[in-house]
Amino acid sequence: MNLKQTMLTLCVLIAAVGHAQKMDRDAIMRKLITDDYALAKNQYLYMMKQVPKDSLPQSYDKASNKLISKEINWWCTGFYPGSLLYIFEQTQDETIKAEALRALKVIEPNQTYTGNHDLGFMMYCSFGNAYRLFKYEQYKKIIFRSAESLATRYRPNMKSIQSWNKNQYFNCPVIIDNMMNFVNRQHKVDKI
Repeated sequence: MNLKQTMLTLCVLIAAVGHAQKMDRDAIMRKLITDDYALAKNQYLYMMKQVPKDSLPQSYDKASNKLISKEINWWCTGFYPGSLLYIFEQTQDETIKAEALRALKVIEPNQTYTGNHDLGFMMYCSFGNAYRLFKYEQYKKIIFRSAESLATRYRPNMKSIQSWNKNQYFNCPVIIDNMMNFVNRQHKVDKI
C-alpha cells in the first residue's frame, strides 16, 4: 500500500469513527428527550389531580404542602395547557390530552378579556398549540377573538399596545412583554 492509499484509508476510518460517534450522540440525545418528557408527563399527571376545576396552577408552597392556583386571567394561565400540549405531542398520552382540553375550557372566557396586554401568553401558548396540533376550527376562532380583544389596547398615537391601565405613575404603561404579541402576530398567527 502506498502513502496515498494509506492516507485515504486513514481518512475513511476517521470519517467512519466520527459518524459512529455522531450516531451515538444522536441516540443519547433522543433518549434524553424521551426520558425528560416521560418525567414531565409523570409530574403533570400527579399535579393535575390537585388542580382546582375553576383555576390553573401557579406554584407550590412547600410550607403548606399545597398547590397554589390562580384565577383564569392571571397572565400565565396559558402555560399550563400549553405545557400539557407539548407533553402530549411527545408522549401521545390521552390523559394528558384530556387535561389539556379541560384546561383550555377553563381559560376560554379569556378570549374577550381586555384588562391588560397578556392575552398572548394566556391564549396563544394554549390555544395556539392546540390549533397547531388538532386543527380544530373553534380554536382558530378563539385565537382571532383573543387578538380582537387585545387590539382594543392598541394606542395608534404611539403605535403600541398599552400594557396596563393608567395608574398613579404612568399614563400609558408599556413593557417588553408586548413583543410576545408582536412576534406571534408576525410569525405564527399569519400562518394559521
